[in-house]
Amino acid sequence: MALRLSGLLIQWICLMIGLYGIFLGEMELEFIGLSCLALISSWQYLSWQKQILELKRDKATVRESLIRSQKLAVIGTLASGIAHEINNPLAVIDQEAQWLESLLARFPEKIDEEVRRELKESLSVIQNHVKRCAEVTHRVLQMARRDQPLLQQVELNRLVDDVVRTVERVVGNKKITFVRNFDLSLYPVKTDPPLIRLILVNLLNNAIHAVGDGGEIVIATGQNSRGAVFFSVSDNGPGIPKENLERIFEPLFTTKDEGTGIGLALCQVLAERLGGTIEVESTPGRGTTFTVWLSGGE
Repeated sequence: MALRLSGLLIQWICLMIGLYGIFLGEMELEFIGLSCLALISSWQYLSWQKQILELKRDKATVRESLIRSQKLAVIGTLASGIAHEINNPLAVIDQEAQWLESLLARFPEKIDEEVRRELKESLSVIQNHVKRCAEVTHRVLQMARRDQPLLQQVELNRLVDDVVRTVERVVGNKKITFVRNFDLSLYPVKTDPPLIRLILVNLLNNAIHAVGDGGEIVIATGQNSRGAVFFSVSDNGPGIPKENLERIFEPLFTTKDEGTGIGLALCQVLAERLGGTIEVESTPGRGTTFTVWLSGGE
């Protein structure tokens, strides 16, 4: 604003000199000339200051991005190796649990009914935890992968709606209201559908966990004035405390009792892999909105 006013003032003075210069003496003209020179110098100084501040901000942003990328690369490499090592014994545990379950079914008369029921319950617990561990290692491997996305023209509204319908069927008994707020004028976007699905499922799972039974989740799509398209997930849950907002995309950071701290970190990695970004806005007591911006609109 200051730069704009200084420029307008200089233009005005130059205009006045052009119009009324013939009526001014040599001293007055010299004074006005020096004043204009001082104003121009001040204007240039402010302009340079603005450029320096912008360069410093850009440098800080690039530095933070580089540090985060290096951290993710190190964590991804370590986690990938650990995940591969864990997957093999998990598969063995799952197979052995299934084998024991089949033995119980084949020889029911050889085991007391109460003991057989307790064994079946224990085997079910083992299999559920094996499944959960497998899901965690799968997410870790997805985050560590560096595959290039397979881009194709997609109707974003239809893709998002398909994912929401699937999630609705899974959580139907929780009485959560899903509200769609789609931009019907949205043009096709060039992106990778499986990656979009994965991001959206993670965001919807977070929202479901936040709102609990009887909550409301709003899923929206749209575009800004520059043509960038987005989809967002909003909930009316308790919101995220301010001290946690800056850390929610950090790998392994979680506030959930059974959380892994991988879901949102994975969302950010996948969004950036698609050439986009993910943003979060949250108000404690009112809810949270995650917005994923895509760069593939055409």
